[in-house]
Amino acid sequence: MFPKLTDSPRNILFLRPVRLPVGGGRRSGRVGPHAITVFWIGFGRRPRLPGAALCERLRSGAFTDVVDIGIAGALDPRLKRGDLVLSTMDLPFDSREPLDLRRRPELRLVAEALAQQRGVSLSEAGILTHAKPVLSRRDRLAWFEQTGCAAVQMEHAWGVRLLHQLVPDAVFHGLCFTHLVMISDAVPAGDGRLQEMFSAVQALAAYTVQRGIRRLRTEFLRRWLAP
Repeated sequence: MFPKLTDSPRNILFLRPVRLPVGGGRRSGRVGPHAITVFWIGFGRRPRLPGAALCERLRSGAFTDVVDIGIAGALDPRLKRGDLVLSTMDLPFDSREPLDLRRRPELRLVAEALAQQRGVSLSEAGILTHAKPVLSRRDRLAWFEQTGCAAVQMEHAWGVRLLHQLVPDAVFHGLCFTHLVMISDAVPAGDGRLQEMFSAVQALAAYTVQRGIRRLRTEFLRRWLAP
């Protein structure tokens, strides 16, 4: 039996579409004593603004956790498609200043169990948020060398920055953030337009089909929260 890591009810803001592991497939609701609110942050540097009711709940400190489980391209050449990266640092490409976020180190056990179940590797590393796709081998290796980030995506830091703008500092820094990504496309074996196009197709397929990432989100909540 996988150990349960919760000692009190959580109130979680989930930043991606997810079907809850219990409750008839609802996208928001409860998992045991824990409340899940799902909000799609959008894509790119202009995240969606939460509605008035959700903004008020955020400002009041109603949430304990913010969880984001998404898809990313590899910067670390050792990563393969399907591997998982649990963020230890979220880095916007423009400021090069890591976001100041609280983490739940105990959730590493959940991520390790998911990786083992899927037969993939788990890395604990930084994740870069960039404004545009990073596709070429040369650019990926350059960002890996400059930042140490293992993966790159295009949403997370912008969404978290928006949340910080909406709530008082004391409330924001009381939140625990969990950011887990599944690698959709590895560092290409060589340079060239054909390699870049192949990476782009893999990334686009992962974003549009979404079967694997939907299962990952649901299984993460089940292993963490379900009774």
